Amino acid sequence: MNTSSFGAERLWESGDLVYIPDGILKRKLANVCFLWGRGKTTIANILRERYGAAVYSTDDARDRFYETADPSEQPYLCRDYNEEYGVLSFWELPAEVIADREQHVLRELTPFVMAELLPLA
Repeated sequence: MNTSSFGAERLWESGDLVYIPDGILKRKLANVCFLWGRGKTTIANILRERYGAAVYSTDDARDRFYETADPSEQPYLCRDYNEEYGVLSFWELPAEVIADREQHVLRELTPFVMAELLPLA
């Protein structure tokens, strides 16, 4: 199926493919604000306190995602970097390893986050 004609997003790389047109995600998540960078938790807490905004924390959800990740579909979520590099903390990893890991982990976490956000939207 050629999906480029309606701007569909290919969410999964293995197994059955699921195509979700961009417009569906935009409509369902129109009231969702994604925060990036430093100070995310502080800003989210202010929005919650001042305006009663619901807050979804990926920090809180990560452990669930790591536990349910499938090594064949989410190899970076299943990788034990601390053991592999002989370090006690993520922050002891070389900077280039952290940057590479975060790029892949974000790609693998996103479908988990979307699956949890869509029913809440």
